[in-house]
Amino acid sequence: MIRLRPSPYPILVGLGALALIAAGGLLSLTLTENSLMVLTCIGGILLVATAYFSPRIAFYLLLVSAMFNRYDVFVGGVHLRPDQIVILPVLLGIAPLLATELLWRLSQPDKRLRVPALSLVVFGGFVLYISINLLSSYLFAPQFWESFQIVAWFVLSFLAFAITYFVIGRYVSPREAFFAVLVSGFISGAIGVVLFLLFKLTGSTAGVQPPDIATDPIYKATGTFLEANLFGSFQAFTVVAGSALLSSGKRMKRPAFVLLILGTAVSTIALALSLTRAAWLGAICGLLLLALFQLRSGRSFALLLRFGVIGLVSLAALAPTGLLGSVVNRFRDIGVSESSGTLAFRLERFKLALQEWPSSPILGLGTNSYGQRHWDPTQDYAPDYLPNLVLATLYDTGILGLLVLIVVFVALLGALISATFRHHTSWQGVLALAMLCGSAVLFVSYQATNGFWFSYVWIILAVALRICVSWEDTEAA
Repeated sequence: MIRLRPSPYPILVGLGALALIAAGGLLSLTLTENSLMVLTCIGGILLVATAYFSPRIAFYLLLVSAMFNRYDVFVGGVHLRPDQIVILPVLLGIAPLLATELLWRLSQPDKRLRVPALSLVVFGGFVLYISINLLSSYLFAPQFWESFQIVAWFVLSFLAFAITYFVIGRYVSPREAFFAVLVSGFISGAIGVVLFLLFKLTGSTAGVQPPDIATDPIYKATGTFLEANLFGSFQAFTVVAGSALLSSGKRMKRPAFVLLILGTAVSTIALALSLTRAAWLGAICGLLLLALFQLRSGRSFALLLRFGVIGLVSLAALAPTGLLGSVVNRFRDIGVSESSGTLAFRLERFKLALQEWPSSPILGLGTNSYGQRHWDPTQDYAPDYLPNLVLATLYDTGILGLLVLIVVFVALLGALISATFRHHTSWQGVLALAMLCGSAVLFVSYQATNGFWFSYVWIILAVALRICVSWEDTEAA
């Protein structure tokens, strides 16, 4: 039940929200920018809602807005996505409450403030990584402002990570947060499937990526994401995470179990319709990793049976639409460079990036600066980009930035593996395994695209961190 908080801080925040809306109105009149007024009104409403009601709202607002990456608002020469609009008002709304709790804890001499070592490593690593991005961009990027915008995106994503981390465990249990991420993937997949079928029936291109005749001449489902690669990688994550829960043997209420089966099947279909080979490879790697961990539990046979059921449901849905042939052809093209334009397209950019990187090997050449030096002839000479997480990090931030990111990821993955083995019979171990295999999916698929800029990835990382460092073991499904 949502209840009002009598603390004076939300009242002050509410007054601040009104001031924000008033300032937005004045600026919109002065600059004749109506969208600015709309943004400040939305920000004020979100700020008040977060401050006056349960901080649970903050987590769900961030999660929902992060799912709709394909939509943006153009304000003051900058494109803002929904999650970027939501993050600051939500942060301002819950900051007074979190600050009050921190000050109260510090004022209690008998209560020691304990910060998990893993959290210190992850938070410190991300702060250092963003700092390296800023320094490298300032020193080496040809257009600092262009790089600074991406660094600002990183800062906003880090704020989403911090908000999620502090809300989970206090107002949202780690288990609820994980299921919320999973259900958001199911919903996104369902939207992608519906929009793609609508395209086939009516020709509508909403939620569909048009083909690039020069490299990859097929239509792909994108759903609520910017492109098929991001959509497919997230659907692969939900397929593997859902399969991990189905194979765990944990008892759930029937509605939750049915939702899990249907959602995993829908995400499997959406993954197929994304026609994204890197995401398929990521899903295969994630499922193999899951099967490897399940060998010790004796549930491998049941796991394979459930995979088979999901596969049959997907085939039954694809066959009548005539899309099964396209999916089979895309699978055949994996690893065949002569018939894969996108593979040759990527290898050409990787080779050029590795030739330029040695000019600044320690700090890199600036955040997203590859597109400032090169243009994509297949996209009307728009700024080019490096569709590979490891290589893009090395090019942008050098050896130092890549090492920092590797340390953070290794520490988090190590903690997930430890939780999987130590708590394999509890929900914490089950969710840790699901998050471990899902993270492997994203890492594999992000070698052909780079989704680390987007806040939904940081939200997933925050949920994974909370699964490792804090747990409220409620057995109700």
